[in-house]
Amino acid sequence: MKTGTTKFCAGSDSVAHCLPRLAAAAVLLLVGMVAFSGWLGYHYGIRDASPDGQAYQEQVKRLLDADKRALAAASRKLDGRLDALALRLGTLQAEVMRLDAVGERLVRRGGMDPDEFNFSAEPARGGGETPEPSGGVSAVALVSDVDRLAGLLRDRSDKLSLLEQLLVNKELQTEVLPSGRPVDGGWVSARFGMRTDPFDGKRKFHHGIDFAAKPGTRIRAVASGVVVRSGPAPGFGNLVEIKHGNGLVTRYAHCRETLANVGDVVKRGQVIARVGSTGRSTGPHLHFEVLKDGRAMDPARYVSLKKATKKG
Repeated sequence: MKTGTTKFCAGSDSVAHCLPRLAAAAVLLLVGMVAFSGWLGYHYGIRDASPDGQAYQEQVKRLLDADKRALAAASRKLDGRLDALALRLGTLQAEVMRLDAVGERLVRRGGMDPDEFNFSAEPARGGGETPEPSGGVSAVALVSDVDRLAGLLRDRSDKLSLLEQLLVNKELQTEVLPSGRPVDGGWVSARFGMRTDPFDGKRKFHHGIDFAAKPGTRIRAVASGVVVRSGPAPGFGNLVEIKHGNGLVTRYAHCRETLANVGDVVKRGQVIARVGSTGRSTGPHLHFEVLKDGRAMDPARYVSLKKATKKG
């Protein structure tokens, strides 16, 4: 190879020596062209792809904004449900407090042991430790449990209210049923039934029981009721008549004075008059009658004939 201008093949070189050099040159040229083409393709590809990339970024941004809005809406909805659940729990808590009060009243009315039926304390519960893993509580399950609890509380409330009403009715029935003794002290001077009339000596029916007592001795109602008569009555002198319901009426006659007025609601044991000897009477005493549906009944079936302990 000669010095000077570089040539792939000198004139003295043979074709066999020039072919490898020509092949290498061709390969280099091909690689260069490919590289140049790639660069051009990349350049124009980037240029052509830029608008699409920007559109893609804008689309992604829109999707992200929509997701943010959806997440915010879901959060607000969840907050609303939590507020509703908190309000529901507050209502249930108030209902539990009301049931506790009803339960305590029933314990007192029924004479039960308040320590055994303590409505202000947590119920005793327990159990052994279980090896099984405990699962979490889902929101849907929690709401379902709250609804179920509300239903149970309503059911218990209705039953407790009914039980309380039954107890009240029973107490009222007990209050209006004559019992006890209508006069403080004294003694039975005449019983219910046939007797010799003290005024004409004839055999006549005595419709009540007479309690002889000192003038001014207190006369008490033997049952709760409403005063339907108070004052002078033919033969009875000063009379107090009380209606107790269920067809029961009691009469307190020959009083020195009456202390209850017509329309008064009186309680069992309340002082309503004082012993006297007014009307058809031979001396200070209380003439006491019990009527059932207008028919005179033997007062001994209802009240005590034994001398009562003197009350203050």
